[in-house]
Amino acid sequence: DEPRRASLPPIVTLIVHHGADGWDAPRRLHELIDGLDQVPELRALVPDFELLVDDLSVQDDQALATRPLAPFPKVALWLLRDGRDIERFFEHLAAWAQELERLVREDPSQQDVAVVMRYILRVTGETPFEVVRQRVVDVAPAVEEAMASAAEQLIQRGIQQGIEKGVERGRRQTLQDALIRQLRARFGPLSPDLERRIETATTEELDRSIERVVTAPRAEDVFGG
Repeated sequence: DEPRRASLPPIVTLIVHHGADGWDAPRRLHELIDGLDQVPELRALVPDFELLVDDLSVQDDQALATRPLAPFPKVALWLLRDGRDIERFFEHLAAWAQELERLVREDPSQQDVAVVMRYILRVTGETPFEVVRQRVVDVAPAVEEAMASAAEQLIQRGIQQGIEKGVERGRRQTLQDALIRQLRARFGPLSPDLERRIETATTEELDRSIERVVTAPRAEDVFGG
């Protein structure tokens, strides 16, 4: 964009960390380099960088909720902190009811709301949907419609993915059967190793192998040697 520029723009990197146990790794490059304590004169000659870490695990609800952010990124930070632990999620849910309802009011397209609801339903593990839905709706009634819509989307997506996986498995099985028949017709009985190789081959590998049956000098060569 600026081919004549002779200077560099400032780049500030911020790590948003949401590990349950908090950030415990070094935050400065000098902390990773041996010898600087023994020979302090080296410090001036070795570049040092400091990581800015936003450690969500040490931020309480008030600290997150009072950040000067729109509802969506604020709620996202809360879910990064608590979403993977259903008990912690329920424990802090009431504190975030107001932001959840603000999110619904201030998102006319409801796209951000849908993202939040899908995330909640995905990370709550084995907890039944109705339990999660009721707990959320109890504290934030405005999100009920969004939760139902998100659940329906996830169900439909799961059905579609199941159909696609079934079609792919069927195609792979068809290719395996065709390859085995062709190899046996040309080379006779197949070795156990080759049969196992066919069983573990990908659809793409099976496609290529079927093309090689005619020219391969040995049955094993259909997989490219």
